[in-house]
Amino acid sequence: MRGGILNSYAALVPLRIAAALLPRRVALGLAPHPFARFLVDFLYLPRWRPEWVIVDGLLPPPPFVLTGAHEGHWEIGGVAIAMHVPLTVLVQDHPDRRLLRFREETRARFGIETVVDRPGSFARLLHALRSGRGVAMLVDRDPRAPRSAAALARRARCPLLSAGNDALAGGRYRLRIRPKVLPPLDVLRRGVIGS
Repeated sequence: MRGGILNSYAALVPLRIAAALLPRRVALGLAPHPFARFLVDFLYLPRWRPEWVIVDGLLPPPPFVLTGAHEGHWEIGGVAIAMHVPLTVLVQDHPDRRLLRFREETRARFGIETVVDRPGSFARLLHALRSGRGVAMLVDRDPRAPRSAAALARRARCPLLSAGNDALAGGRYRLRIRPKVLPPLDVLRRGVIGS
């Protein structure tokens, strides 16, 4: 399991206590592992503050497809985007169903729709785009994912963007949004995820 014990619902129990009792900055400083800091920050999302994320770049009106990598804090970046547009995110399936459900419920508080990467997810993402939502995908772990994102953007006739959410000092982040060029059709004809 990616992230080991920290990537489980059981890991949330002590972290939820810390999030309930401590200021965010203190809890982040006490987290011993980068993934623990990610989970601690995720637990503070109900106390979201816009100053946690500096947005660098222009976010077009939806629909659009936004690609990124597992860097910085992508969940907080997603919330920053969802404050401006309706957002659907594609996530990997997870063996810990309680953790998957907890993450979905937390995102839903901000109007973020979660689509788990399973057969049929491409059609669900396309429907989200055609319904006027932005779609966000992390594309660094599956070699098919960048093609899938580009194929979605081409099919929906919408912009393809890239984003990175860099960690800054003091528990803040810089969300960089940049336009991308769609690859040629022959590159997109190879397999896509969730189709």
